Amino acid sequence: MHREIEHAGEIFERPKTLGIYLFTSLLLLLLLADIWVPFSACLSATFGTSLPSWRSQEIYGFRLAQIAAILGGARVLFGSLEKLFAGKISADLATAIACIAAIAMNEPLIAAEVIVIGLVGECLEIWTFERARQGVQKLIEVFPLRCWKLVDGQEQRVFTSELAVGDTILVKPGGKIPVDGTILEGTSSIDLSALTGESLPVDKKAGDIVLAGSVNQFGALTIRADQVASATAVGHMILQTAQALKNKAQVERQVDRLATWFLPALLAVAFAVFALNVFVLTGPWKAIESRLNLAAAARQSLYPTLGVLVVACPCALLLATPAAVIAALGRLAGTGIVIKGGAVIEKLASIRALAFDKTGTLTQAKLKLRIIKPIGSVSESDILRLAGAIEKFSEHPIAACILEEVKSRNLDLPSATEFQAYPGAGASGLVDGQKVLIGNGRFLQSEGVPILDISEEWEKASEASATILYVAVDSRLIGILGVQDTIRLEAADVLAALRADGIDRFAILTGDRSNVAGEIGHALNISDVHGELFPQQKADWLKLHPDYAYIGDGINDALALATAPVGLAIRHPQSDSAAEAGDVILYGDPLGHLPLLMRLSRETVKVIRQNILVFAFLVNLIGVVLVGLLWPLIFGGGPVYEKSPLVGVIYHQFGSLAVLLNSLRLLFFERKSSALGFFKIKIALKSFDIWVDRYFNLDHLIHEITHHANKLTAGLAGLLLVLWALSGLVQVGPDEIGICKRFGHIEELLEPGLHLRYPFLVEETIKLKPNAVRNVELGFRVNLNSTGSRILAPKSEMALSWTNSHTEDLYRISDESLMLTGDGNLVDVLASVQYIVDDPAAYLTTCEDTERLVRLTFESLLRERLAGEAFLDLLTIRRNQLVTELLLALNERLQSIHPQKLGIELVGMTLPDLHPPTSVVPAYHDVARAIQGRDQQINQALAESIRKRSRAEEDAGYLTRIAEAAAAEKVRQAEGARDAFLAWVKFRSQITEDEERAIQTQIAEPQQREKARAELLTMKRQLTEFRLSLEAAVQFLKGRDKVLIDADKVPGKRSFFLLDPEVLKVIMPSDPKP
Repeated sequence: MHREIEHAGEIFERPKTLGIYLFTSLLLLLLLADIWVPFSACLSATFGTSLPSWRSQEIYGFRLAQIAAILGGARVLFGSLEKLFAGKISADLATAIACIAAIAMNEPLIAAEVIVIGLVGECLEIWTFERARQGVQKLIEVFPLRCWKLVDGQEQRVFTSELAVGDTILVKPGGKIPVDGTILEGTSSIDLSALTGESLPVDKKAGDIVLAGSVNQFGALTIRADQVASATAVGHMILQTAQALKNKAQVERQVDRLATWFLPALLAVAFAVFALNVFVLTGPWKAIESRLNLAAAARQSLYPTLGVLVVACPCALLLATPAAVIAALGRLAGTGIVIKGGAVIEKLASIRALAFDKTGTLTQAKLKLRIIKPIGSVSESDILRLAGAIEKFSEHPIAACILEEVKSRNLDLPSATEFQAYPGAGASGLVDGQKVLIGNGRFLQSEGVPILDISEEWEKASEASATILYVAVDSRLIGILGVQDTIRLEAADVLAALRADGIDRFAILTGDRSNVAGEIGHALNISDVHGELFPQQKADWLKLHPDYAYIGDGINDALALATAPVGLAIRHPQSDSAAEAGDVILYGDPLGHLPLLMRLSRETVKVIRQNILVFAFLVNLIGVVLVGLLWPLIFGGGPVYEKSPLVGVIYHQFGSLAVLLNSLRLLFFERKSSALGFFKIKIALKSFDIWVDRYFNLDHLIHEITHHANKLTAGLAGLLLVLWALSGLVQVGPDEIGICKRFGHIEELLEPGLHLRYPFLVEETIKLKPNAVRNVELGFRVNLNSTGSRILAPKSEMALSWTNSHTEDLYRISDESLMLTGDGNLVDVLASVQYIVDDPAAYLTTCEDTERLVRLTFESLLRERLAGEAFLDLLTIRRNQLVTELLLALNERLQSIHPQKLGIELVGMTLPDLHPPTSVVPAYHDVARAIQGRDQQINQALAESIRKRSRAEEDAGYLTRIAEAAAAEKVRQAEGARDAFLAWVKFRSQITEDEERAIQTQIAEPQQREKARAELLTMKRQLTEFRLSLEAAVQFLKGRDKVLIDADKVPGKRSFFLLDPEVLKVIMPSDPKP
């Protein structure tokens, strides 16, 4: 997983890292997608919110975490095997083993997590190392891509790569020189800052040698090519810089160095845990009912072994360096310091000597006018006015210094005419009619200005390490100007702080003049000063002094930065290649945070060692003891025992989290805080650091072990001898009995208590619980509880019928449970026999495996009895009786095998389950469900009939009550009529004759009128009938269209109007009353 930076044939080829970033992102997304499903469901259930999610954690039957584990695990496994075949053991092999172990125990989430954590650490490490390559290509940019070549006096534009030795090249002002060569024609100032770090341009003329990569500032130069391409000085520098970077990048990672012995130790510990657990589970000191055979013990021992592999997975080891480095980078954020990897920090922490470049490192690389020496009666302001009037037309860096000084003094410049520049020498012009000259001594002497009389001023200025310019008016020297680089303001304080932090040796390596470098060294109290050095000479000096780190800023420092054990590059916009060649990049205020960097590097190394020694080794060692030894001893069996891998996973996460938290302390390194709580935590962490350094110094520990190896060996041998002697102490429990066997023969029986016997390999004491009920299962096996004994349920709880679903948590053995009945049917039987140890000596000596013998005997007897029984009888009436018969028959059978019945006494027998074979049980279940459905429908019909009968009875009662109420009402009405009639009769019998006559008259009048009407109707019967017929016709024909035909031949049309007879009725006077 963690690979060193690969190097292709091209030393500047960029490594392909996009793939690992995308691959890690893919696996991380798969892992998060797998976790999100249960996590979102938990949040929704807890807070009642609906979160977006997907239904399943699987794709085509594979869990997302399983896919991530397989993809990432394959990469890790193949990579680690590739290194293993090359004879190198890496930490990745331990990760691969942990991943395979997690997949084997059906924990894909844990396997994916282990892989993703390792890949994240690898990406962090690749990111830091990749910074060592970025921008190195810019070293080549010191060569111009094209140049002007003179062929027969004609200029031709050609590629620099096409030049050959002896060619003539024309370099125009501002152009880069493409070759190392000799000037044939022309003079100019050459900027060598990219090569030598010289802060000022160097004057060159015909016959002088120039170097490729330098810049021609002013005049045109004709140069003969002496060396081209990689044969030039800068070409050598580029090749050696790249080679130095390559050699530094191939330094072996500390994690892989530790992995060479960590992985074998891990595998040895895992094997030891496996063997120890097997030994404990099959140990002779255990009670016979708790002792497992070798196969069962090996199967049980796999759980703590897998837990050890998971808890000892080197995730914490792989995160130890990247986490601390990233935290250190976070602490340095805002300080302008970038570190390229953990190996750099480790080297930087051991540095006790520093070598500095001068220009741009100890100085500001900014020229300033330091010396103004008037000669004669001329003032400084007059000299500056005359010099500024000429230099304002020049582009030389010294001209900018003079103009800056003029501006700072607010001086007015006079006008100048007839300006003439002399590249590499000086300039001249007319100011107020006077000829003003400014330049070096040779230039003024060539113009007839005597300067020999001012040798004292010359020597004084030279001792001041300044660049001297002379100013003359009309061939008369009037002053001397000295330009000098400026020392950084913070340089002295930084060096003092570094000395206080234990950096006791300093050196200055510069391409500038020796007197200039010496002056800087004197000002900063640095005695080891080397000036006028080319880049190769700097690199050679650093090779002779491998304990020096180097700090530089220019392209000329790239080789020295790459050669030094630690290169600290000051980043300027024009020095990208130098910065990328360094192991540490300094931005902004480059020296101000240098003491912090040195202290932080030492603290980071301390944290890395704590991560490795305390959290990756000590914490994991405690986890190995917890998961591999203590957990199996505390929980000797059962489901809790099998959770040891899960405990290992949780503990493993604790170790990784502890590494991250310990690394995060670097984020607060030397940060000021006024909070009292934070201050107390800081003091506590500091005390922890001191304690760790004191008691967990690996180098001191190894030294002490090797120094006292003989004493330690003797002490260890004595300790082992004492422990062997103490193995003869035997503690027999109150409910146990001990059988002491010496060289395989029984010596005596030990009563409860503490006994001192011969040690292990001489005597063996076997403990038995004679009164403990032991169980022999047939057709199934039950789980073990935490003490290692079998879990037995009461008979009432274990008895099952054939209609049960049979999903109980048992290890079913079909070869034992399937038997044939007398009527040719198969039956699935689960049976068990309980016994106690009656004679311990006979129990141990008569048979090697008493339980197996009892099981086989019981199985054969049960098969014999079932062969004579009917299937339905076994399911119903014969089940309980069969148990009693089997117990008696088994006693007789064991008695026939051995007179003492193998030293055991049978105390019970059960048939927990007896049913048809599992393959046909669903059919029986269907029948049972059909019967239950039929009974349910019958019960529903009966219930419905009862409901209807009740409803009919209710309706009949209701009608009866209604009829009774109606009858009562009729009776009451009849009684009322009767009472009215009687009252009338009574009243009538009590009236007078007049009253009776009046009443009769009153009654007779209507009768007489009706009679007279009837007589009248009788007399006019025809009229009455006609009227009635008309009324009937009116009623019949009303509302209809009518056509009346009253003859066969109608002579004409006649209208017939039907009217209501009442309209034409004549009102006749009524008959008088009689």
